[in-house]
Amino acid sequence: MLFLVRNVEEQGTRRLFESAAGIIEEAIIGSMEPKQSCPALPETINLARRVNWARQKLRPRDPTDLHFVLDSSHVTDEFLMKDVSNDTRRHVVLASDTMLYLLVDATFKVVKKLSIHTFVKSGTCTKQVPLAFTLMSGKRRSGYVVVLKGIIDLLPNRLVWSFAA
Repeated sequence: MLFLVRNVEEQGTRRLFESAAGIIEEAIIGSMEPKQSCPALPETINLARRVNWARQKLRPRDPTDLHFVLDSSHVTDEFLMKDVSNDTRRHVVLASDTMLYLLVDATFKVVKKLSIHTFVKSGTCTKQVPLAFTLMSGKRRSGYVVVLKGIIDLLPNRLVWSFAA
């Protein structure tokens, strides 16, 4: 089982931003023969702790103030949309073009969840879909105003509805 532990640690340090549980599950399935059981298999929670401990030194440090440089290399260009600020506060708006397209025709209220959702219906199936996420440094009205203006700036200016040739 030492091979399994080393494999899990190695995979965890190579795949920094993936779930430790997913990496462990892959490693266990890959190292076991079909219909084989192993009573000496380490507990999944212990393996996850070991993976996260090994990765801790490799991950970027958590910011200590609002004036940090946002490393966008871990977020696709299509998802990181706007970094807005007012006074001493900073807010990061995350959404994709598809999410913003759905938002054009949505009615929403500002909630403390710091996200905007809508319901999408296909046939008999209805799902709640997030359209925009915002990481806010405060919950003041002025912050919400700046964030919503930032989202409005991202929305398309023109929209063709029910076009027939």
